[in-house]
Amino acid sequence: KKYLVLLLFIFLYNPYNLIVNLNFVYADFLIGVLVPSLFLICMSKDKIKYPIASFIIFILYLSKTNVFFLTLILPFFIYFIEKGNKKFLPLIGLFIAISLWSFFGLIKTDRIPFGPSLITINSWGMSHVLNKEFSTTYPQQTVDQINFKDKNKKFEKEWDFYDFYNKKNISYIKKNQIEFLENVLLKIKFIFSDIYVDGAQSIDIKDKREIRFSSISNKIIFNISFIILFFNFYIFLTHKKYEKVDLYFLIFITMYLFPLIVGWATSKHLVGIFITAKIYLIIKYLKIS
Repeated sequence: KKYLVLLLFIFLYNPYNLIVNLNFVYADFLIGVLVPSLFLICMSKDKIKYPIASFIIFILYLSKTNVFFLTLILPFFIYFIEKGNKKFLPLIGLFIAISLWSFFGLIKTDRIPFGPSLITINSWGMSHVLNKEFSTTYPQQTVDQINFKDKNKKFEKEWDFYDFYNKKNISYIKKNQIEFLENVLLKIKFIFSDIYVDGAQSIDIKDKREIRFSSISNKIIFNISFIILFFNFYIFLTHKKYEKVDLYFLIFITMYLFPLIVGWATSKHLVGIFITAKIYLIIKYLKIS
């Protein structure tokens, strides 16, 4: 019971995390709750862990594109690292989610959505990042405030919209490779060290940013978990010794952060991995799995 209370405390103690997880308007509330829950169930020894993991992966795949890589890679990882005759179930959950979304996309748009084209507004969203204004406004302002010269352009088909911005993005990266890498570093810096209010809808970027105190504990614990993971990964490479919790957290943290580093991250996008990091530390050092 004391471990249950401790795990519930992790979800509830941080005001900002709690606000994001109770905001049912955006899909971030699903990710903030289901990603840590998925990590926890993966570390469980319960007999029904695989059906539950399968269901969570199914929901996450259909929720938001920034968990695409996590939901795609994790079922295969579970299948190869775990034991038991039901370890294939997460693969079934993934297969059903991909099939349903692909069939829906094919019927509605005559093209199968997958990967970067999982939703047709993805390329438009990336064009907010691959834009000269990004580095001057991020992370203070939401990228939605960036102006587009072609915002009034008309398209005959939905995929014409996707293809237009996709080609534009590829061209921008080719012409601005150094800037692209600098923006990657800017996003990494935000993820690991920024504790200020971000993603504002309307703010003068010259104003001094206010500290978001909830971010202090989030970032400190997240960095501690990352350092511990890095240290244990070094031990794994040198001595071939590992704990399953380290391998799982490595998959979660890399697959979760990769699309945010390529795209963009705000504090609400990071709630899921922040809570997961706290669960990782508890499982690793209290041995409750």
